[in-house]
Amino acid sequence: MVMGIQRYLIRFGYSGTRFNGAQKQQRRVELSERLSRPGYSYLDSKSVQGAIESVLYDLRPRNNPIFTLSSRTDKGVHAYHSSGSVDLVHPVRGDYFDPKEITWTLNSALESLGLDIRIYKTVAVPGIFNPRWAKKRVYHYKFAAPKENLYTIVPSIQDPKIFKNSQFHILRQFEHEMLKEKFPHQGILPLEIRNEIAELRKSINAKIFAEALEHFQGKHNFASFCHIAHLKNLWTSYSEGPFNVEQMIALCEREVDIEFCSWKPNLSNPSLSTFFNFYQIKFTSTSFLYNQIRRMIGSALESSRKGSIENIQFLLANPNPSNWSGVHLADPKGLHLYDIEYSLDVLRDATDIFSELPVLPEPNVDKIPGFKWINWEKIKNFKSSVDRYNISRAEYYQDSKTSSS
Repeated sequence: MVMGIQRYLIRFGYSGTRFNGAQKQQRRVELSERLSRPGYSYLDSKSVQGAIESVLYDLRPRNNPIFTLSSRTDKGVHAYHSSGSVDLVHPVRGDYFDPKEITWTLNSALESLGLDIRIYKTVAVPGIFNPRWAKKRVYHYKFAAPKENLYTIVPSIQDPKIFKNSQFHILRQFEHEMLKEKFPHQGILPLEIRNEIAELRKSINAKIFAEALEHFQGKHNFASFCHIAHLKNLWTSYSEGPFNVEQMIALCEREVDIEFCSWKPNLSNPSLSTFFNFYQIKFTSTSFLYNQIRRMIGSALESSRKGSIENIQFLLANPNPSNWSGVHLADPKGLHLYDIEYSLDVLRDATDIFSELPVLPEPNVDKIPGFKWINWEKIKNFKSSVDRYNISRAEYYQDSKTSSS
């Protein structure tokens, strides 16, 4: 037993526009290990996980904070409500960190760094708690589709009125002028939503698109909508034996609930609604495979363009990552992790009241990968996360130049 160790559940949200994803990037993890000074980590401001871990050092815990995410999102994907857990040992033996102090300290550091992450709440939880034990995950996908197809409003190159123009740049200039006249809204979604909504270049057949989404409704094996590399990563959490494709595919069954509807955002320029149709899709499940939602939407959009859902029927009937047809994934910036819900039993003992700590049982440090102790008495000139960010940024670019030369 380690006196003063406590596991905390942290609820937070972030804008994914400037992050390379929620999970730490392997190259930056390796760089962090080379550049870190004793007692604090290299500040990884390019991933949500790395940024939160780095500012946790401002609490000066006796251990290195390892932040475990409940859900991993791609580059550009946002999260209104996400969560993660961390084990912290207070520098004073027998004492514990106040959950409210953790929230305040992290928000102060993140605000000073200008990082688009906000901590909503911190609660102490039992040491056996795992943030991935969510009962339900909800994602929203928002997109704008033009009412008129961008590529059908430009006259064909075979048009005799323009075919006589043999100079290509004159033709391109003509097309550009036609686009400005017929499609003036392209690429000018208002600033308040341009990073939150995916903008399609082509109109969609909403009826076929909705029909395609209906095929994903209910319980299916979604192995065809997941990358084989992700299945190999999943396998390590299920088995210590050699990777078995057939057995792993059997674990890709998910029950998904989907709601598709028109949507009306608050626009600073209401006239844009005359050019765009706005849509929102709500996905609900216990968990999702890597890229599953973006592949499902990409397949539905492809079906809408082709007027057929045969490809989706084939992928669901023959679940295997090798069957993926290479359809473009949906734009990540339209995807939002909307909510993560835990059962009441899992969070029965959770509390943010300092006087009720500790919440037992304590975490077993022998089972925490990468757990290390920090002796603050031997560390001189400790720097805050803001100072570490400036140091890390300079050393990162210096290291990049050295590696490339």
